[in-house]
Amino acid sequence: MRTKMLLSIAAVVLGIPGLALLFAPDSAVGLLGGTGAASALLAQLAGGMAIALAVNDRMARGTLLGGIHGRPLLVANLCAFTISGLSLLKADTPPAARPWLVGTGVLLLAFAAMFGRLLFVHPRQ
Repeated sequence: MRTKMLLSIAAVVLGIPGLALLFAPDSAVGLLGGTGAASALLAQLAGGMAIALAVNDRMARGTLLGGIHGRPLLVANLCAFTISGLSLLKADTPPAARPWLVGTGVLLLAFAAMFGRLLFVHPRQ
């Protein structure tokens, strides 16, 4: 997959849930069975971080990535997608939300694999 397309899709995958977490934290937390002001605050913080990484991906989509080129961006995405994917797979949530979380976790781990591959492969011009 071309890096421009990968970064553009990653920006969308991070940006849409990030906006939902930032602007509707109570609804997002309620879908997972959580309640309370602390949960909403943590959801907003996570949403802000997701939007920051999405904007970073969107702005860097025209740069050369792979090997030592763009390593900080690749490592940030690799860590974000790996941690998010594994967290969703092991989450203890209501049974109704479980299939969506497993599917999303697998999708995020697929992105992690793509960014991990880019990290260790020489870039193409």
